Amino acid sequence: MKIEKIVKKFLDQHADPERPLLCALSGGVDSLCLFHLLKNCAKLTVAHVDHGWRDESAEEAEALRALADSYKIPFYLKVLDSDSLAGNLEDACRQERIGFFVECAREIGAQAVILGHHADDQAETVLKRVFEGAFFDKISGMKPTTLMRGVPFWRPLLTISKKEIVEWMTGQGFEWMEDVTNLDSRYLRARMRHSLIPQLNQEFGKNVAQPLCRLASELEEVEGYLKRAVVPYRPQKIMEETEICYDFSQNRPSDLLEWKVLVREVCESESFSLSRSQLTDLVRLLHEMRGNKWVESGGKKVKIDRGRLIFSRPNKKICCHDIGGGV
Repeated sequence: MKIEKIVKKFLDQHADPERPLLCALSGGVDSLCLFHLLKNCAKLTVAHVDHGWRDESAEEAEALRALADSYKIPFYLKVLDSDSLAGNLEDACRQERIGFFVECAREIGAQAVILGHHADDQAETVLKRVFEGAFFDKISGMKPTTLMRGVPFWRPLLTISKKEIVEWMTGQGFEWMEDVTNLDSRYLRARMRHSLIPQLNQEFGKNVAQPLCRLASELEEVEGYLKRAVVPYRPQKIMEETEICYDFSQNRPSDLLEWKVLVREVCESESFSLSRSQLTDLVRLLHEMRGNKWVESGGKKVKIDRGRLIFSRPNKKICCHDIGGGV
């Protein structure tokens, strides 16, 4: 199926033509492909982040502004001060980008932020998460539609390879920008893209991106099935003055995997991170209806008491004593 048809089908399924769309435009071949496919949408706005890593990035930002202006498309720009960002630079910049796109989307009342991620990006994401030891629902990779900070993000090109995108752009006579930082081996994505994945392709004698994308798609189906399967067992949420309690004691799943899905859902909703061993401990304690036990992670604690998970409310303290000595 041609790229135009894939994107049209996606928009027909998800988009309201009467509501604004925000296109995240980097200037690379993928996002510019998306821009050209969307530029005739009645209510399109463009947002660009200049990371400030390269001397030419400011000039490129103005070229993108001029491109948007030529089609009378509103253009938003954010310039990052990378020196002020702490921790992992790639992740910090990603969080800044998401924050900016969310801010712009809310300002214009956009129905979604639309991104140019493609199948090669998906393969890299899946492989990275496999090596990181992620839970299966994270290995399913990027979703065609997802919520970030309460705003929908869409990826209509996720089934299309970069090769297909380049061929389409070339065939249309469109130009794009090459970001040399994508070749910088200091960054993990660049090392994966230009070293690891080509080496895997050579070793396996095939394009490993395709099976990685299939794995992502199949795990997404498994994830959806499990989320539907646990609906009858979702615990009651009880809000107290100092506590938030999730009561699993009345309606309990029998399957271990269903327990894990439910407990992770609850802990993620309370921003409580779990390792695999901690998840196993929590599930065991809940299943066995143990009382007065605690699990600690990231400076936070959750109490397990006879089939209930109890979190302290923000800026509050649970007035209980740990008499169980931990797990």
